[in-house]
Amino acid sequence: MKTKLLVVTIACLLLLAFSSFAQQVMLDDYLKYEKSPLAQMRDQMNSNNFFRSEWDGRGHSIGRAGSLHNPKFREDFGISDEQFQQLENLRKNSSSAEWEKHPEYLKLQEELRAITFRSNGPFGADDPFGETADEETMRKVQSLNESMGILANQLMDDAMNNILTTEQLRKWDEFQLAMLEAGRIVSPSTLEVLDLTDRQKQQMEEVKKKLEPEFEKLLDNNINSRKVLRNRELDELTKLRDKHGNVPLGGLPNEVFQRLMKEDQAYRNLYDGITDQRIAFSTKFKIEMFDVLTDEQWMRLQEIIDHPTGYAKDLLAHIRLAREQSKKSEGQPWTPGPNSWKPGDPIPEEYRQERNKRIGRGFPREEFNTDSKQE
Repeated sequence: MKTKLLVVTIACLLLLAFSSFAQQVMLDDYLKYEKSPLAQMRDQMNSNNFFRSEWDGRGHSIGRAGSLHNPKFREDFGISDEQFQQLENLRKNSSSAEWEKHPEYLKLQEELRAITFRSNGPFGADDPFGETADEETMRKVQSLNESMGILANQLMDDAMNNILTTEQLRKWDEFQLAMLEAGRIVSPSTLEVLDLTDRQKQQMEEVKKKLEPEFEKLLDNNINSRKVLRNRELDELTKLRDKHGNVPLGGLPNEVFQRLMKEDQAYRNLYDGITDQRIAFSTKFKIEMFDVLTDEQWMRLQEIIDHPTGYAKDLLAHIRLAREQSKKSEGQPWTPGPNSWKPGDPIPEEYRQERNKRIGRGFPREEFNTDSKQE
């Protein structure tokens, strides 16, 4: 029972995705959670997880690829119906219950349980958002969750290797190289598809070790910038709440983000700056890594990057188109979507009925006592 509660309370909150239930959440609920220490810890973990995954050469397995359901993707990689079903089952069952069989994961889970299962205090029943958590406790919980995530990724990758053929795994590595144009950080393990020698692998690890302090600085800048951006978004949502009351959340967070991107140049510059810094570091890292390659390996790499095929070609075309459309939209006035909540719209009756009945859905409580100007 405690294990299940741990999964619901920690995993659900730290990996919260409001898109699936935003229509059933009120603005006050959202703001209270998003301003909490728990949400801040979640943001820090999520914002750097992708960077660290690339740096460590993990987290890119086919089983977690969002394109697995794309027929073109499966055709390119020669994924059979049987393999697809196996990968789907692996994805659906990739929960803590599966990894608990691993002694190291179980040990990390026990450490986390010792912190989170309390009748009161940080993350307990009386303090679900960690309002009383000190900095050391927050760092410990974050470190344990990161370690559990890394181990779960590794276990997922190991399971994937038993489903896919050597040729399919090789094609996946080539796909990762083709996607380097998107500004990704290349890892030595990704370049192994070029048949690196042991000496080359050692040289690349030396390059990685040399640039690691610069990479850690990139992560710190990323967290600090995203914190400023997030606070700006929450300020705008708070103004909406103060002006219009406790209205349905709906798509308001995304619409505030879109409006700030179009109308607040300082916000846009900071947001774009995160990507610019990442691309600059990625470029510097790749130059030093590629310097280790032989002429033959370099030519092969250039062929993969310059002439992507199949799904990689389609995906890169989509990314380029999205970039062009983003540039065209700069400076244009923001307008809300057709289904947006607008000032003066009534709060649907189902919100009032559901409001104090919600259990879970991202919030560890049975009810929220929030006052609404609309009620």
